Amino acid sequence: MEINNLYVINLIVRELLSLKHKKKIKCLVSLVIILFLANQCTQNPFFEDNYIPTEKQWVRGKVELSTGAVGNGAAVWLEGYEIGTFTDDKGQFNLQLPGGSLGGGAENGIFKLYFYINNFELTYREVMVREGQVFDGELDIEQDGHLKNAVMLQELLGMHTEASLRIHVTPCGHIDTLLGLKSTCSISKLPLHILNKGARINCFFLFPQNIEGMNEIVFDNKALDTNLMMLGTPVWEAGYEMTLNGGHLKKGEYYYIPWFVVYQPGFPEAMKTFLGYDMYSVDKAYLNLPFKRGGGRFYLDYKAMEIYNIN
Repeated sequence: MEINNLYVINLIVRELLSLKHKKKIKCLVSLVIILFLANQCTQNPFFEDNYIPTEKQWVRGKVELSTGAVGNGAAVWLEGYEIGTFTDDKGQFNLQLPGGSLGGGAENGIFKLYFYINNFELTYREVMVREGQVFDGELDIEQDGHLKNAVMLQELLGMHTEASLRIHVTPCGHIDTLLGLKSTCSISKLPLHILNKGARINCFFLFPQNIEGMNEIVFDNKALDTNLMMLGTPVWEAGYEMTLNGGHLKKGEYYYIPWFVVYQPGFPEAMKTFLGYDMYSVDKAYLNLPFKRGGGRFYLDYKAMEIYNIN
């Protein structure tokens, strides 16, 4: 704690001028003692390791992915305080801790700092927090709030999506043009549990990209309940086909996102509140869920039987 000595001396000298002789001597002695102690105070007796905390403190670090891709968009969430943030375009994050006590006794202790992308393995680092301040030691964080090492997330499942067109002749002789939306999953860790509706049919979101008069399409296979399914093979495919004869999809570019949730034991319930998603519903809140997938963008002109995927 830094003290402005000149300012303090000025105040005390002004007070001394108004006192009698004996009292002046006593006050001068007290002044010398106070200034000596202030100059010798290089550590805070209430904290260890000569650490004097600031009013607020940040936890900082970086997330990397086992695939080599940038760890952007990963959720970073601190239990106990139940606050979080997301990594930036470089995979880095800054999480500010509230200064002082939060009450309820949850502000002091060793807490787990979680790192989450849905199709990567849930990971955490341990952080010691006391009265809104970070402490080092034999844990995973430096005294200045920086993680000692970048956090590496291991991929559980890789996903690539693509679109296709085909002609289908019905038993009655009708000719249908079908848009196929397929997701191919390569599974890195078996067995893997997912939440899904039906074994091979995806619920999905289809977003037109600046196509006038077109709104997003949310397909929820309401006939089926959400269930927990185990994937036991290295490659798994799911998809959906829709008939385009009605012309309800105009010519233009679209973005296809399948509804797909990897179930991970140990996922904190309170973290769902931070993400704004309950993991089970097929609605646009699903888009809050961090997920790394490839493909999904395509250009469609079904009247000309033209389609191509955009990488």
